[in-house]
Amino acid sequence: MECRRDLLSQGVKHLLQTALMAIVIGALIGVMLPVIENLWPKAQPHLPSAMSM
Repeated sequence: MECRRDLLSQGVKHLLQTALMAIVIGALIGVMLPVIENLWPKAQPHLPSAMSM
C-alpha cells in the first residue's frame, strides 16, 4: 500500500527505471497486437489476443 501511495503522490519519477521500461514495453505490445491483426488478418490465428497479455 505504501508503494502505491508514494507513486500517486510523487509520480512515476520514483519508479525504478526497469519497471518504467517494462510498463512502456507492455503498452507498446498491447497496442501493436491489434494493429498487426488488422493489417495482416492471416496472422491472426498465430497471435495472442492483446487482452490476454
